[in-house]
Amino acid sequence: MPSITSIKKERAERLFRWKQEGVKAASAYEAKEQATRLLTAKLRAERLAREAISGKRESVSKKPLAGRDGRRH
Repeated sequence: MPSITSIKKERAERLFRWKQEGVKAASAYEAKEQATRLLTAKLRAERLAREAISGKRESVSKKPLAGRDGRRH
């Protein structure tokens, strides 16, 4: 039968590994999110440049989205 100290030690080691995995997962998520933001910014800049060359900005509507009362038209 394992002693109480060995059980506590095993639990502490499992908790430590679990926390380390969480840190790695969060780090990977943030890196992927940053890469997505950079790609989105690049693609947006390319689209805006392309629209500027062609003289079109069809994606922007001149009609306001909401009036003074806050409702959409």
